[in-house]
Amino acid sequence: MIIFKTTEELREHIAISSNFEFDDIKPSLKQAGRKRVIPVIGKALAAEMETFYAEGSPDVEDADKYPLLLLLQEAVANFGLEAYIPEGNVTISGQGITTEQNEHSKPADWGRIKDLTRKHLQSGEDALEAIIDFLETNGNITEWNDSDERKRLKNFFISSADQFRKYYSNLGQGHLTFRSLMAEMQTVQSMYLEPTLGAEFLKTLKDISGAEGEELQAQEYARFALANLTISRACRSQLFHFTADGFRKRLVTTFNSMIDKLSDTSLSELNRMEAATAKTGNAYLQKLVDYLNEKATDNLFSEWKDSDKYVDPATAEAVSPVKGTGGFVGF
Repeated sequence: MIIFKTTEELREHIAISSNFEFDDIKPSLKQAGRKRVIPVIGKALAAEMETFYAEGSPDVEDADKYPLLLLLQEAVANFGLEAYIPEGNVTISGQGITTEQNEHSKPADWGRIKDLTRKHLQSGEDALEAIIDFLETNGNITEWNDSDERKRLKNFFISSADQFRKYYSNLGQGHLTFRSLMAEMQTVQSMYLEPTLGAEFLKTLKDISGAEGEELQAQEYARFALANLTISRACRSQLFHFTADGFRKRLVTTFNSMIDKLSDTSLSELNRMEAATAKTGNAYLQKLVDYLNEKATDNLFSEWKDSDKYVDPATAEAVSPVKGTGGFVGF
């Protein structure tokens, strides 16, 4: 993703010296675009923004893409420097891999390198957050609206970070954390909600557009269950942690290693929240089943009433799989 040509452009986004050689970091910038940015915005929008950058002065009708270009440059610059740091601290030549030291300078110690890596990782992710927010709030960028990345989100009962936060309010760093939760959300949707509700009825319920009244209430119960059970599973993965701004994904370097270890306090909180959200998710799933059994008629939730999942409310106390057991789902 070529959206830089000079060191001067890089210095608009990251603190590097004026004698920094652009060609040294160029491979890392390309890697940052390929591994960090394109998977989020899609290949079509990435190609469009490369063209937009190459053409120089934006046309009037494309002027709204200029703020997006600046955010993309900020993300690529920070992720590129983070990827460059390991090799930037050494010299690779025909004589092997060495470090240089003289009377005026010496190599940075590991603690400072780690702090610098963390700083640029976080800055890159903050820029990505701003990019997604820009794309979501400016609905006139066709390449984003038509992208596979955007369409993939629509397959879920909860399709955005803002919507997820409605059902689990402690979601931090919304867009990126939400995307990191998608694998767990898919597991909960396919392995827990579908067996409980039936795949066809779950799709019918999810696809109701502009739901009101009883249909909206059923959707709300399903989303509360999905969000909380997703968080419960995510707590087990240890790919997330709790910070001052909520539940969020941990920082992972370009080379797929964690930048920080989980403290005993963080692990304890993850274990506590795993149990708490599983209990909450189970409760909402039970509320949904009870609600569907109560409200189903030949004209409302008829697909549920005609399925083998339906239980006549008059006999529900005797046959419910949840009554007296504490919940549907055991992780």
